[in-house]
Amino acid sequence: MSMSTTTTTLLAGAPAAAAPQSRPGFFRRVLDRLTAAQEARARREIAAYLMRFSDARLAALGYTEAEIAALRRTGLPPASYWS
Repeated sequence: MSMSTTTTTLLAGAPAAAAPQSRPGFFRRVLDRLTAAQEARARREIAAYLMRFSDARLAALGYTEAEIAALRRTGLPPASYWS
């Protein structure tokens, strides 16, 4: 006579729990911050360039009246152009 043992748990059919989200590594965080800084610099440079144009020229480039007004008020290009 042979004896067999089988071990089961209550969660045998349940899928494995997802691992908790870990914090990005050091180099990923540095790269993300460098990228964000470069994007902010690019926005400032583009805004300075666009501020030199007249409203008529901006309209000819496809900007709406509301976008031109926002550009003049905030000094930043419209967010729709960054999407």
